[in-house]
Amino acid sequence: MDNETQFLVQKEPRLSQKEAEVLVDDLLVRLGINLNSSIKKGVDNITKNPGTDREVNTKYVELIQQVRKTGICDFIQKDLDRSDNVFGGALSISTNASCFELTVEWAGYKKELKGPFRNTPSEIELSEDIEFYKEETCIESSNHNFEMVSRNYRGYLFSSIALIDCYINRHILYYDKKEKNTNDFNKLKNSRKTEERLELFVKNFCDFSYSSLKQSAIWDDFKKLQYLRNEMVHSVNPYMGIEIKEIASNLNLSICGVGSLLNKLQLGQSKFSLSFIERVRTSPLIYFNQITKTDGGKTHKSTHLNKISR
Repeated sequence: MDNETQFLVQKEPRLSQKEAEVLVDDLLVRLGINLNSSIKKGVDNITKNPGTDREVNTKYVELIQQVRKTGICDFIQKDLDRSDNVFGGALSISTNASCFELTVEWAGYKKELKGPFRNTPSEIELSEDIEFYKEETCIESSNHNFEMVSRNYRGYLFSSIALIDCYINRHILYYDKKEKNTNDFNKLKNSRKTEERLELFVKNFCDFSYSSLKQSAIWDDFKKLQYLRNEMVHSVNPYMGIEIKEIASNLNLSICGVGSLLNKLQLGQSKFSLSFIERVRTSPLIYFNQITKTDGGKTHKSTHLNKISR
């Protein structure tokens, strides 16, 4: 078999033209920007902060291209991120200078750092971990290094559930600092099981029911991810055996099981989605190449691609 055969492949760009248009249109409409035909055809500019020294202009087609490539509409999303009451205002900083010192404080959390160091919000680190491990799993499949395929796959599983816990924990710290003191909130603070924590989070903060969440495809993908991750964490099985085709399917679970889940929790609080959520929710689909040889010695490749409704 050809050593350059890539069994796991990420689809590029990450979103189709139609998917990108739906995402951009939704953002613009919700922000009160009138999407007339001239804007969509690229005749008129889309203007942000009009009449101020911070006025910025862009074209609709440029937003579509950006979203298809990165999954994020930076032109709008950066402002939405900054305005979020729980996640807004956080900064990332790194330095190689030994003389540099930093004290980080947020909602009762405090840590002092001396250079060299890196300090980044946990939710950003974990969302990028998910994307990194997915990409690396695919890259190593082309090298036929299945040890590294499996190692990166395990990192993906750990990061996926960790991001959900991170999202909930930041809300707990924020509202605890605000002295929220109800029975349901105190139960959430003391809960240690992810599924129970999600139930209590929905009960405390969201305008939809937990039962409706459990009946959704989002929940199905989350539960599959949770099972796979727990299987690894608790070392349930004496062997870690998995087919590469199965890995392809499982690597797509984070799109809805993490990204769409966190987006739903944001919308349930009447808030916009955030960059770290969108990075996961708009992650490129991964497909599996099945390689077989015919009786005549010819190589045949068939592609297995799972359809995702984000």
